[in-house]
Amino acid sequence: MHIRGYDSFDRKATLPRRVLAHVTDLPVWLALPTVSVLGFGVPPLPGPGMLALWAAWAVVLTGLQWRLAGQTLGERMWGLKHFKGRGCQERKSWSLTFQINSLASLFVSLALTAVMLERMLEFHPMLRDADEVTIPAFEPPAASHPDARRWSVLPFYMTIGAYPRLWKEEPVWYQLPYVKGPPERFPARVLVRLPVSEATLVLEGPRTPEELRGKRDWVRACLTADSMRVRVAPECLKLRRGLLLRHSQEMRPGGSRPSEWGLAWFEVENPALGPESRPMGVYLRAVNSHHQVHRFILITSEGQAQAVTLELPVERAPEGSVPRLEPELEMMFQLVGSMSLHPTLAGSRSWADRRLSEVKLADVARRPELDRLGELAALLIAKTSVSPRQPDAFYHLAGVSMLLLKKSSKTPAAELVSAIARPQVEASTQFMRDVAPSDPRNRQLEQMLIEVKAFR
Repeated sequence: MHIRGYDSFDRKATLPRRVLAHVTDLPVWLALPTVSVLGFGVPPLPGPGMLALWAAWAVVLTGLQWRLAGQTLGERMWGLKHFKGRGCQERKSWSLTFQINSLASLFVSLALTAVMLERMLEFHPMLRDADEVTIPAFEPPAASHPDARRWSVLPFYMTIGAYPRLWKEEPVWYQLPYVKGPPERFPARVLVRLPVSEATLVLEGPRTPEELRGKRDWVRACLTADSMRVRVAPECLKLRRGLLLRHSQEMRPGGSRPSEWGLAWFEVENPALGPESRPMGVYLRAVNSHHQVHRFILITSEGQAQAVTLELPVERAPEGSVPRLEPELEMMFQLVGSMSLHPTLAGSRSWADRRLSEVKLADVARRPELDRLGELAALLIAKTSVSPRQPDAFYHLAGVSMLLLKKSSKTPAAELVSAIARPQVEASTQFMRDVAPSDPRNRQLEQMLIEVKAFR
């Protein structure tokens, strides 16, 4: 029996009061999306599956509260309750204290909702406004300078830049892992191994989302807009999702979720280059307590995008000392500052061909010094990145890798070089099969593979 009295519910709830009750419920409904974004790295612009999960959470949670208590938390604060056969009813009478409590709960709910939305939007790079960063131009030292041998100017994909040749006086090793691509597509990525360092530098081939083509200026306007109205405009949301979603999902420092993100639009300040050749694009940073990942997404004037990524441990500066830029990160900024960006591969191919024409393979075979072989391997890998349809570079890369393996066997670098050279022979052989399956040199590479597996 329902007894009517001070707390009785005897009339159908009005629409305004039901709306206010649902607004008060917003923080409860947003709990799962907030945990998903802040705790598990889900982007605030998720796909249909995650949106459906969030909507199901709100529906199930509301239904469960109705079944157990007849009212949600927000409805309780606004004097509403659901009864079987009568629908949603509101209280018969309101005291001044109850009205004040209802309004207070509404304001608290709105404040919590604003904080949750702000945290989600500002934490993840998908919707936050980007800073603007200017990177100074970097020119490697002249050939007569002692530090000149630390750098090697190489073409990788759509760029030409000064890449590290020596790191802490030890050779830097370049590796082309096998991922099916050539001859139809670019090699997926190039790994740059820095000796005496836990950092890994990755050069990624062009992977241009359709939303980005021919829209470099619009990308900058979309990312750096202070106005939320611009950032949530449909065209800007589509561009942000197409450009940033994959990168933000891949950037997991040390295999764990980031606790801090950074987003910036960068440009290299190099007056010697025209607007089309000057590097510019998106700089993403993801950090947690142990590792950090930095990624430059270089965008050509035609909207083609390629990425340079550095992952390294987080170094804690001693208490009271001034934090400094890690040498590996400083090297990455110098690399980007040295680059020229090209909308076509013509310039990169010309540079690679000219460098290779200066190499005498017979001399290399007679005097196979480790650093010289490493530099030649890097140049051949650069050639494959700009001419993925030509088999010669893959063939010679396998041979140079075999020489590296043999030459390093009695040196302190044997373990490191072996870990790079052995899989490189296998990868080059597989690339050669893909690019030129009928080339008679494939038989030589098969024999080389047998020799590599038997080599100790």
